[in-house]
Amino acid sequence: MKFEMNARVILLGIAACACGGSTTTASTPTAIETPASPWAKILRQGAAWQMEAEGFPTITITVASVATANGVTTAELAFTIDGKPAQVMVPSTIVLDAKGVRIGDLRFPADGRSTKFPDGRFVTARDGEICYGEGPTEDAGPCEDTCGAQLCIDGTGISSGDGTWWPDNNAYTRKK
Repeated sequence: MKFEMNARVILLGIAACACGGSTTTASTPTAIETPASPWAKILRQGAAWQMEAEGFPTITITVASVATANGVTTAELAFTIDGKPAQVMVPSTIVLDAKGVRIGDLRFPADGRSTKFPDGRFVTARDGEICYGEGPTEDAGPCEDTCGAQLCIDGTGISSGDGTWWPDNNAYTRKK
C-alpha cells in the first residue's frame, strides 16, 4: 500500500511538472522530489550509494545528472570501482514520465505493485523495496545459469540488485 501511494505521488508530480517547455534541474525542487517518494534520492544529482557483494570490489553508483523537461525527469547514473569508471550492465538511465518508469530500455508501470509481464519484465514489491527487472519470457525453457537481473530501490535510494546486469552475476546490496 505504501508503494502504491508513493507511485501516485510520482504521477501527481509528473502531471504538476507538465507545464509546457519549461526545464528544471535537480537543484530546483519539483513535486516529484517528495520525501515520501522512493525515487526522491535517485532524482538528486550527486546522490551516491556504495554497493557490495562478498569477495568483489565495491561499486559506487552516483547520480551524474538530472534533467526535467515537459513533465519527463531523466536521471543518468555513473558506476565506479575504486574511483575508476566501471563497465557494468546495470541500466544507467532512469526516466519518469506520465507512462511510468523506464529503466534503460525497459518500461514499467509507476504504481509499484508486483507484476510479471509475458516478455519477462517484472516488478516485485517486498519489505519496503521495489525491484524492477527482466527475466525469461513465459515460454522460455529451463535456465542453466543466471537468467534474470534486477535493480531495487527503497525510500533512501538504490538498495540492491543482482543477476546479469551486475559483475559476475552477483547479488549486490547497499553498504551499511
